[in-house]
Amino acid sequence: MRRDVLTGKLDWLTVLIYASMVLLGWLNIYAAVYDESANPGLFDLSLNSGRQLLFIAASVIIILCILIVDVRFYEATAYLLYGVMLFLMVLVLAVGKRSGGQQGLAGHRCIWHSAF
Repeated sequence: MRRDVLTGKLDWLTVLIYASMVLLGWLNIYAAVYDESANPGLFDLSLNSGRQLLFIAASVIIILCILIVDVRFYEATAYLLYGVMLFLMVLVLAVGKRSGGQQGLAGHRCIWHSAF
């Protein structure tokens, strides 16, 4: 029953467009760094395309986790999360340090307000 709820309300055209764009983008990254003399393979993690595959896999896992969580959880916590994000944005502006032309928290490798 739960499986039907997860997959039944998906817009499969959007899922197909997303998957095809990810696949074409990944193949373009592979083609951009392709070297005929040293062809280690499509899944080699030393290439940009191999590392990008890790991010693609992570995004699929995150998408599945978001789909598994019940919609009522998002409805119940939306205002709380919105308030927390607004507070953090004001906190960055109030106590953040300027580094590299941007203002953020916790030094030069920090949380920027644009992350929220």
